[in-house]
Amino acid sequence: MRTNIGTSEWPSSEDRAYEECNKLVLSPDASLRDPARAQACVTTMAVVDARRKQRSEQADRRQRFEEAERDRQLMVQMQQQQQEFIADENRKAARQELLRSLRRPAPAPVHTTCRKIGNTVNCQSQ
Repeated sequence: MRTNIGTSEWPSSEDRAYEECNKLVLSPDASLRDPARAQACVTTMAVVDARRKQRSEQADRRQRFEEAERDRQLMVQMQQQQQEFIADENRKAARQELLRSLRRPAPAPVHTTCRKIGNTVNCQSQ
């Protein structure tokens, strides 16, 4: 006898009805003794099968949706980490450039000498 997994050790009323109908339908003698009940059981079993299929499909869709949501969240997290990494690398590069610019030697001092010759001034820079 089937049980509803995860809900109880005892079979549900749906499971019990299905099993009883299954026994009736599979027994030619019982089906011949009560054909109306046998036909009702066939209908009941078809309804139960349809419900089970629907619940299974819903569970599959829910699982696919949850997996897609987890994948989406992981993608967002990876993008955030990538953006943080790029920002860190840009800050490091800017810091390195600043340090390089601070280590460059200062330009040599320029010494300019000017002389006045007559009305003109002549200057030389060294």
